[in-house]
Amino acid sequence: MVRSTIVGFVVVLLVAKAVSGLNLISSNWEERSHTVTFSPKFTKAYEVVTANGTIDFAGQEDPSKTVEVVAHCKAGASTSERAQEALNAIEVTTDGKETETCRIGWRWRIPQESDWSAVVDFTIHAPKNVSLRAECHNGRIFVKNLVGNAKISTHNGQINAETAGESLDVETDNGEIIAKFPGRKINLHSHNGRIAADLSDSHSVEGTIGTHNGVVQVTVGKQTSCELIAKTHHGWRNRRGGKIGLGGGKLVVTSHNGAVLINDASAESPVDEE
Repeated sequence: MVRSTIVGFVVVLLVAKAVSGLNLISSNWEERSHTVTFSPKFTKAYEVVTANGTIDFAGQEDPSKTVEVVAHCKAGASTSERAQEALNAIEVTTDGKETETCRIGWRWRIPQESDWSAVVDFTIHAPKNVSLRAECHNGRIFVKNLVGNAKISTHNGQINAETAGESLDVETDNGEIIAKFPGRKINLHSHNGRIAADLSDSHSVEGTIGTHNGVVQVTVGKQTSCELIAKTHHGWRNRRGGKIGLGGGKLVVTSHNGAVLINDASAESPVDEE
């Protein structure tokens, strides 16, 4: 308990330090929202990258519904006038709207001044049957109702992912991961953060789930099948491993400085303890 508390405190300090770094530079802020809409006809994949911002992606049930990208831009500088100049210099990009891959992000229209800072948050509504690559720094990423493959990473931020493609790859530094995944290939990795993976709707599943300095909790279901390998260094596990369901591919679950907990959602009582 003490170790987990210390780890959580360290994570908070690291995130606070990253965010406060902006405030030390900029004492005046201006903000605006920018919306882009386009037809989903051509796009099969989205790549979203932002520095000092968040990403929210929500899959739409209707594949013909218009795609909407909302960028909330916040710019800071030493004075209000210079903050407005910085805000005007932020350019939101949606390259490749009429190709298979749409790249969403932002850049400075002109060279960044020494006292300029920027935070750009993206909210995206697009068809659910696409693939996604999302990356941000100093911000969280939320993905829900995505049927395609996903590759998600962040520095100093939490990741929540609800996807149902063939594969889910998630990595974060200084943040927790919460994932719900019924697919086949899963890889979740965190440094200084817990992981909670709900695989209760999965069938044959394989991959790696691991963290440094945090608890890993994996929930399996009636149809889940894999060869489980559970390892922990300086922690506790409630199951050594072995065949789950019909067996199959390897699912390696590890923690350094934290517990590994395997829960069975279909069982009336917890899985056998070590």
